[in-house]
Amino acid sequence: MNKAMDDVEVMEWEFISRITLNPATIDAVGELVNGTHFADKDRGMIFEGLSIMRNGGGEMSDIKVVGMKLSNDGCIDSVGGTVGFVRKVLEHTGEASVASSIFYANEIVRSWRLRRIRSIANEMLDDSANPGANPTDIAERCSMQIEQASAPEEKFQGAMLSEAIMECADMMEAQIEKGDMTNAGYKTGMDTVDEMTGGFMPGELAILAARTSVGKTACAVGWAIHGVMQDRPSLVISMEMRQYQLAQRIIAREIGLSAVDLRSGAFTLDDVKAVRDLGNQTDGLKLGLYNMRGATVPQIASLARRWKYEHGLAAIFIDYLQLIEPTNTKVNRAEQVSKISGDLLTAADKLDVPVIALSQLNRAGQESGKPDPPPLLSNLRESGSIEQDAEVVMMLHRQRDQEDATLYMRKLRQGSLGEIELAYNGPRFTFTER
Repeated sequence: MNKAMDDVEVMEWEFISRITLNPATIDAVGELVNGTHFADKDRGMIFEGLSIMRNGGGEMSDIKVVGMKLSNDGCIDSVGGTVGFVRKVLEHTGEASVASSIFYANEIVRSWRLRRIRSIANEMLDDSANPGANPTDIAERCSMQIEQASAPEEKFQGAMLSEAIMECADMMEAQIEKGDMTNAGYKTGMDTVDEMTGGFMPGELAILAARTSVGKTACAVGWAIHGVMQDRPSLVISMEMRQYQLAQRIIAREIGLSAVDLRSGAFTLDDVKAVRDLGNQTDGLKLGLYNMRGATVPQIASLARRWKYEHGLAAIFIDYLQLIEPTNTKVNRAEQVSKISGDLLTAADKLDVPVIALSQLNRAGQESGKPDPPPLLSNLRESGSIEQDAEVVMMLHRQRDQEDATLYMRKLRQGSLGEIELAYNGPRFTFTER
């Protein structure tokens, strides 16, 4: 065992000794450290055993009794049972104060972070030794893991009722003082949607789901355009379309030149001038259009962090969730989608922006030639965890070749459910409220 590990062992026993001799200090460190942070699994089990005793209200005033309880649980066999445990505790006796226990708890977590970073670096070296490995995937995964390992541990957040209410008042006042309402929810430009949701809030995952060819991409792009017109920098990330294809939809929306005409070459030099004029008019609007076919959530989050640093960021639109590449291909599809959904929620929280993810719905009625019924939450494709992770679930419904559409608010944690009647203009890729 090298000196570094000797030092870690001493540190962890100093901590165990203090909380054993003064069990009340466990209450102060329970949110800071857990058994997985210990360098030695057995010492981690001892800490967990002591925590369970404290929480259960068991007798802890006699360290021999404590040792016998730990021995019954098999936690201290490696140190010689009760006698060895008592000897270790007495060898490392020190000031058993709350401040001392907190100090050692923080040191244990710091040491764990350093070990985790070394482990990540070694994994990266092993992965990079594979001639067929993808360097971008390795770098992105390593970057995200190191960021998580090096981030400060966040204690569980809590406050008295009056403090929480005053925090809300402070946020409201700051919003009013700023005037531009930059802390308000991200608005879509659809009045009823904005009234029902209050806008999409930072740190939240919202889902816009629809069946194939209903127009969910057009709807999301319209919301993003409205956002940037309100000076809310936004990203539209497509997992299947290239950026020029997204731009064609915006061209159709803004100047009426249809995507069909653009693809077929049915346009004139005057049309080219109109498109260039639109490009000049949109210069300065912070709307990023990215094709990220085959990307994972860590790669999307990495791009979003860079974009936020360079341009600011108010919302991310992703088209669509089921096309995001899973980070673990060995589990079943439902588990993959569940992990993707959870990772998107984590990304929204870490980036402090709403993530509006488009989602595919199960096909229904199309094979039998019958009209599609209005979609339900049970139609969310491949994973029920999408519904659990989302703050808002909206479902866009339209029969093919029809202009009438309905946006169903199927889940809304902070409001009432309902439906909004829309009209779809296919050639211009626009939805408007009726």
